[in-house]
Amino acid sequence: GAGLATHERHRIAISRTVSDLSTARAVLAQGPVMYDIAAEELRTAIRALEALVGRVDVENVLDEIFSSFCLGK
Repeated sequence: GAGLATHERHRIAISRTVSDLSTARAVLAQGPVMYDIAAEELRTAIRALEALVGRVDVENVLDEIFSSFCLGK
């Protein structure tokens, strides 16, 4: 309720994240034997958030920097 999803992909990523977090919470309630499953649900939620906010990678930054240079001139 705090923000506004301006694009359909934002809405989908937020919805997927909420669903995955809800599932993780329910799995955690089943006890320590299910912690591995809950951890995977959390990873899935994180990937959904990364689809929303992006992921900064060193290689991507370097590619962006060097793409603006004309090498060899």
